[in-house]
Amino acid sequence: MAPAATASVPSPAASTSVATPAADSDDAVIRQVSETIRKHRLTSLADACLDYVVDDSDGATVDVDVHEKHDAACGGDPDTSPRLFSFKLDRASGQLSTDALDLADGDFQPIE
Repeated sequence: MAPAATASVPSPAASTSVATPAADSDDAVIRQVSETIRKHRLTSLADACLDYVVDDSDGATVDVDVHEKHDAACGGDPDTSPRLFSFKLDRASGQLSTDALDLADGDFQPIE
């Protein structure tokens, strides 16, 4: 099982660094999730105050947990990083779903 990648994305703009194909894929998923968060106003936190934990180890889906980033700029206890919500991207269909729309039950629902 591949370890989950953690990334902070200050903005959904493209990265200027050279990356491996897997990292490029993770970056694209993070950009898609970030854009969806802004489009649906799922949090009032700035992009720079969000961390993304990506797990694409099963091959069929990419799971992305969105956490609060705590540091001097964003505030909060730097020893914690609460999960806000999660996304799943189905590789075959391209469908993105999230539990952000139903946090009480934790059910994943499609989101565009």
